[in-house]
Amino acid sequence: MERGQKEFVHPASLTKVLVVMMWTYLSLTFVCLILNLADSYFLYVFRFGLDYNEAVYDAVYEASEISTLVQALSLIATAIVFLRWLHRCHCNLPYLGAEGMTYDPRFVGIWYFIPILNYYRPYFGMKELWQASRVPRNKEWQKLPVTWFLPLWWFFWLVAEVLSWMLILMVNDEFEEIEDFEYHNQLLLGSDIATTIFTLCVVRLILDISRNQVGHYEHQQLKKREAH
Repeated sequence: MERGQKEFVHPASLTKVLVVMMWTYLSLTFVCLILNLADSYFLYVFRFGLDYNEAVYDAVYEASEISTLVQALSLIATAIVFLRWLHRCHCNLPYLGAEGMTYDPRFVGIWYFIPILNYYRPYFGMKELWQASRVPRNKEWQKLPVTWFLPLWWFFWLVAEVLSWMLILMVNDEFEEIEDFEYHNQLLLGSDIATTIFTLCVVRLILDISRNQVGHYEHQQLKKREAH
């Protein structure tokens, strides 16, 4: 349980903030995707020696630099709020009646940053949170099949993670051939597409978990009022 949290903490407000930040990040990712597609066009032009508008090329290049920076800042801010939300929702589970959880709320966010473990631990932590939020009765949640959004989210998360590392390893490379630029651009496009898909999936998971926790909590409160 969260230190100092002695009762259920309503996740609705934090969820709203997180979802807005997720949509903002998704919008920035879409902008980056469009600009990277524009870069692909210019690479095609350069390869075949076609005419192009230099002013437009310079504008696309500058916009790509700015949007990438803003996207990175948005990702950092969104990740901080997401980890806070994750922690709060895990802390709420015992107050809803769930038992037998294997993930300590204090460490659910840490798994995202530990090499090797970050390729599977966060998935099972989210799986446990989704199941226990949906059916928080003792250990009944352990038998609940997971939604297809969960593995889809994690698959594209891993794809984006691998592509991001490939891009990071290319930071200090000196591109000399047009093929090098094209390969780099293809990685960026793949990363943007994977990021778009996993972000849409995680927004759905966030809304499901928050809605289920609030619903069960309000049901508990209604039963208490009826008992009195």
